[in-house]
Amino acid sequence: VNALREVTEQGGLHRLYAGLEPGLARLEGDHWVPVPLPPGLEKQPVRALVTDAEGNLWVGTLGGLAILKQDHWRLFKKGEGPGTDPVYSLLASEGRVWVGTSGRIHRLEQESWSHWTSREGVPEGSVTALAETRGPEGTSTLWAGFHGNGVIHSQDGIWVPLGKTQNLAGKLVVSLLPVTGPEGTKSLWIGTRGNGLVRLDPGAWSTLDEGAGLKGKIVFGFAESATALYVVTADEGLNRIGERGGIE
Repeated sequence: VNALREVTEQGGLHRLYAGLEPGLARLEGDHWVPVPLPPGLEKQPVRALVTDAEGNLWVGTLGGLAILKQDHWRLFKKGEGPGTDPVYSLLASEGRVWVGTSGRIHRLEQESWSHWTSREGVPEGSVTALAETRGPEGTSTLWAGFHGNGVIHSQDGIWVPLGKTQNLAGKLVVSLLPVTGPEGTKSLWIGTRGNGLVRLDPGAWSTLDEGAGLKGKIVFGFAESATALYVVTADEGLNRIGERGGIE
């Protein structure tokens, strides 16, 4: 399973969708049912799923991008948005949809597409994760993780790489997760493949690896609950991080 996303359909029905290798499936009762992808994407691996403000399901595949709206597909064609480029990550926020491809970041806002490439500081490599955080004054910062090129972040359209200070230079980033703590403090967790976890708190960076008790240094993904953050790693499985940020 590459991605999971819950969709609220007409009538308030909640359905869980899974991006597979290849294809898309939907949980109905206690079993999974295949969901046919649109023509041209039938056998493509699904790498990313996200729901927009209208409840539509965006599906990122290695053959391009599609939207499932009330059981009807819309397929993006060459020259439209990311076109038929492989899609590795998706993010929906405040009416905008961000799409990560290879060395490019795309944004759809009010039916208009914007694109960022190496000219704006986007490095080479697959954009494996996208996340957004907000500062105390509501300032938005977009974060993008890369396959082999660490993390970059953007404010007002200017992209800045994170490097040796954060132990992220050249790293393979798997996932990004903004977390709000019990006292309203905001953190960004960065999962890497081979270097454990990196955590950004306001004004400070920290690393959680095997030396800090993390079971394995290859992070597959996160799951957040009201009282803890769960981290899935290779070999050793599940790690629990408590409210104080330590591994339990």
